Amino acid sequence: MNISNTGSVTTSPAFDPCHSYTVLNDAWRATTNQNQSVIRCDRNVQWQGWYRMFHQGASVLMPNVCVPDQRCAVVDPCEELYCTEDEWCGQKDGVYGCLCNEDHPRPYAESYDSVEYCSSSTGTMSLSRCQLFEEGFSAVALHLNDPSCNGTLQDGRVEFLFDNENHTCGTTLRSNSTHFIYENLIQGEANSAGGPISRERRIQLLFCCVYPLTQALSMDMDINPLESVVTKKLPGGQGTYRVRMIPYEDAGFSNAFSGNVTVAVNQRMYVAVRLDGVDSRQIALVMDSCWATPVNQADYHIRWDLIRNECPNPDDDTVELLQNGNSTSGRFSFKMFFFVANTSKVYLHCSIHLCLVASNDCTAVSYPQRKRRSVDFHDSASISLGPLVGPVAEQVNMDNSALTTPS
Repeated sequence: MNISNTGSVTTSPAFDPCHSYTVLNDAWRATTNQNQSVIRCDRNVQWQGWYRMFHQGASVLMPNVCVPDQRCAVVDPCEELYCTEDEWCGQKDGVYGCLCNEDHPRPYAESYDSVEYCSSSTGTMSLSRCQLFEEGFSAVALHLNDPSCNGTLQDGRVEFLFDNENHTCGTTLRSNSTHFIYENLIQGEANSAGGPISRERRIQLLFCCVYPLTQALSMDMDINPLESVVTKKLPGGQGTYRVRMIPYEDAGFSNAFSGNVTVAVNQRMYVAVRLDGVDSRQIALVMDSCWATPVNQADYHIRWDLIRNECPNPDDDTVELLQNGNSTSGRFSFKMFFFVANTSKVYLHCSIHLCLVASNDCTAVSYPQRKRRSVDFHDSASISLGPLVGPVAEQVNMDNSALTTPS
């Protein structure tokens, strides 16, 4: 820079400033200066000509932001970047940042080595900081749909987080015929000098967490139900939620069967199907159908329907549909029976699907002509309830197997 005695800055030097300049390398000018006995100010200096700032023999940048009192120059622009072992500090387009080492692994370079994690209504996406910087995007300039939701730096990666509580960050929820989907957008501009217009490149990275709307499940137990987890691997990220089917002794659904219990023919059984791990304010469970078989095989040719098309089987007047489609739980009851031609054992199975409460298409309506929903995706898994043993005074032994996805 060229500064005259009047304080004006000139841009047309009378001599070559690259070779004719005054060196500024005083230790007291450094931002790290802690020597309070040497405190000076350039206010009364008679500036004239060209000046160049050095530190330990190397050029340093003049500060372009406010620095602490009694400190003037930025000594090391890489000092606060904390580049990892896979990165190195350097300049790109006049801006310092962490660049990738030549041997830095890039398994998914086209997506900045993105890594996504989805659980319930929470999602995280992390990106490689050095790959972003090489493309001209600073980690601190990126954000989600809500501009206040910036990324945090973790071991050389920029991590973005949203959840459905107090950190939604502009996340949207939608559904199609097979899944419900949480979506957000990582976005920002390349390093820019600011101003009312920009011709810089912008970045927009769409990421999502998807969960299946449809589940088929059976309950298999000797009256002691155990919880099992269904894990789904989906294109937009892995989502996990829990489905349980539990038999109860009472209409209040407070006493679940356990141990050895006598079940009499014509005794009323109460069954609950419960969904955990999703936002109960936005997702509801619908029991499409429930049926019984004399063997632990959901597609056995001998069966008795309890629920058809989300409604009680009209051929069995003992079935009561107590709750369906208005929460993350479904409930029904029926009177105990046995299969005459086979054994006295009874196994229960249910097919369910999930829906968005906001769509107003969750609550089951019981009439045969109801228009069915379009479901192109049908994913089956099984937990079995049974055997329920009849006739009168025979005992029921129940256990619960893990909920698994058939191959």
